[in-house]
Parts: sequence; structure tokens; C-alpha cells
Amino acid sequence: NGTSDYIELNSNMPIINTPNFTITVWAKINGTGGGIQQNNPIFLQRDNSASAGTVTSLVGLFADFSGNCTFMVRTDNPLNVSPIIVDHPTVSDTAWHFYAAVKNNTSLTLYIDSMAVATQNYSDTGIFDNSIDYVEVGRHTYSGAPRSFFNGAIDDLQIYDCALNESEIFDILSPINDYTFMAGKNNCLEGIEIHPNPAFNTLNFSTLNNSISNIEVYNVFGLKVKTINDLTDGTIDLYGLPQATYLIKFNCGHQSKVFKVIKVDK
Repeated sequence: NGTSDYIELNSNMPIINTPNFTITVWAKINGTGGGIQQNNPIFLQRDNSASAGTVTSLVGLFADFSGNCTFMVRTDNPLNVSPIIVDHPTVSDTAWHFYAAVKNNTSLTLYIDSMAVATQNYSDTGIFDNSIDYVEVGRHTYSGAPRSFFNGAIDDLQIYDCALNESEIFDILSPINDYTFMAGKNNCLEGIEIHPNPAFNTLNFSTLNNSISNIEVYNVFGLKVKTINDLTDGTIDLYGLPQATYLIKFNCGHQSKVFKVIKVDK
């Protein structure tokens, strides 16, 4: 509710305690977060201290942190007092969005709706579970007091003890990925190829035969946004669609094949 609701996980015990990890979650922002700082925290694991020069472990994912969707980490390494931050402008609408924060051996990466929107080199070898005081969903607490509360809804938070790749993150967001369903002996979808991917305004395709009946374009939430019936020029017009990940479904009788395509804005 942005003022008092939150979930506390394992007080004084870290959830994330491996060098590499992934956080995935669905979240919907209803408005400005509550509390002194008015951010929208999704997940926080941190030490209570916030004194200048104090080295404390911290893992945080914010849907909104002073105007940015933010993934931040800090280990107990005395050489790195400030957290390493990777961020992207806050999603401005009030719809559900899928967030993923990935820490691997060399980088931090932030995904929104399965697209990598920001990345940052990372080489700190310290640990993330030293002297943890708070592990919370929907609230950010330190120095003995709550600083911000999430205003909206959070669902299906998952934490992995490894760094997931882009394909694995997409599979969590939308289990329908690249597949072919075949009925009968003839495969009228044989040899379909698409390019380029990522695509700007036009996606080209080719196939070994001319039996495709139509092509449907879906967003990652399963909503059909376009149907293409005229296939003579071998192109799919993506003009007007926002930058995002889409599913391109080729239909031929009782058969279909789906590709994941990323639409970029330049």
C-alpha cells in the first residue's frame, strides 16, 4: 500500500549467499513509493548501517529509485564502500512488468520484460551475506528505520543461486519460445528463417515452400498485436510497435512455429 505493507524474509539471515545470482519478479507500480525516500523497493538484503565509510553487504532491486529502475550491490570488500549500481529510467505506466537482476562473474545486468536494458562491469570478489540485518520485499530499511515502501503489487519473486542467461530469463517470462507443432507427414514450415534479429521496423523471412497461411505477432504477455495475411514480399512490418520482445507465429494448416524477436527503436 506504499505506507506499511511489506514481507520480511529470514530476519538476520541472508537469502542471497552465492557469488552469482539472479532475481526475477513481476511488479506493478501504482504511484510514488511511500516513506522518507519515496522509492519503490522490490527486494532488499542489507546490513543496518548506513554510516559514511562503513563497509556493509547490500543487494537491492527497485522498480523506482529516484526516477530509475535500479539494481545495486555492495560486498564487504573494504575497497568498495559505495554500491555498484546499474539502472534504467523507471517504467512510467501502471501495468505489470517483468524484472530480472543478474549478477555473474564479470557484470551486473538489469532486464525489463526480458530485454537487457542496462549492464555494468563488475569484478568485486567480496561476499553479499556479511552481517545481514534485513531481507525484505516491498520495503527498504536501514539505520533502524524504514526508508521507503512499495506502492503497487509484487508477485512471483524468484531468487536463483546462479546467473541466468537471456534465454532462460525469457522462458520464465513467457514459456512459449521457439517450437514447432506438426500434424501429418508433411512439414509445411520446413526451413523458415528470419532476419535481422534484433529488428528495427522490418523483419524479413524466408521458407522452403509457399504454404504459410498467415503470420501472427504476439507480445510477451500473450496479446496478439498484429496479423499478416499478405506474405508475398517476405517481410513483417513492425513499424509502430514499441521496443520490446515479441513472438512471431507462422501458421500452416494445423502446424505452427514460433520465434522470439526483439524489436529495437533504432
